[in-house]
Amino acid sequence: MNNYYIVVAIALGLTIFWKYSKPSFKKIINNQEISTFSKADINAYKEKQYKNIYISSLLLIFWPLCNYSLFYIITSIFIMIMAYFIPIMKLKDEEKKEISRLKYDFPIWLRQLQILLQNNNVLHALELSEVNAPLIMREDLHTLIEQIRMNATSSEPYYNFMKDYGVYEINRAMKLLYRYHMMGADDSYYQFQRMLEATRKWLRQERQDKRNNTISMMNWIGLVPLLGATVMFMLLMAMVLEELLKGGMML
Repeated sequence: MNNYYIVVAIALGLTIFWKYSKPSFKKIINNQEISTFSKADINAYKEKQYKNIYISSLLLIFWPLCNYSLFYIITSIFIMIMAYFIPIMKLKDEEKKEISRLKYDFPIWLRQLQILLQNNNVLHALELSEVNAPLIMREDLHTLIEQIRMNATSSEPYYNFMKDYGVYEINRAMKLLYRYHMMGADDSYYQFQRMLEATRKWLRQERQDKRNNTISMMNWIGLVPLLGATVMFMLLMAMVLEELLKGGMML
């Protein structure tokens, strides 16, 4: 009965704590600097951080029912810490997925641009490519086009294109595109051979990585029946041993 009152007291204390500390706690979370180039909604991740900590803190209510176990309180605190960092880890995972998607899409877009440049100047070719450009690139591509329209001779729009992703091959390819823009069509074949060469191995590696990931996933799926059989065998052995200990089976 005493534990019951303590449980109620902890629950009431948590309710009062979160009611009055919510604005301050949210302010601390919102003020944290999360360095990311991901196009994901960072505010949504921060809101998830708050909800995760709030929900995981409710584990403290059951502490008295576990006889004030030190292991339980340490585990609860660890879960709250992990609840705080899990949204950030998901955001970083989203970044990795975006880079992987970009490394796959950019070389394909570059080859489309090469075809368009056979009959168009750089600006017009970029404008035409915007319609079918990969979704991850459209916003940055639109910005690039607008900046070129404002200053056709500046190299900054090319050098800043998707710069936040820190992908060297994109930066190198855009430098070559700027050189082509300034030098004209006379050097087109040489310049585009260099651009395509810069991304050919890259595209092949991304395809190989996707293939390897698929094979790894299939291998894990193939282990499921084996694990199931192992678990079933262990359960049967446990039942047999239980019967033997009870004297229910004859040797």
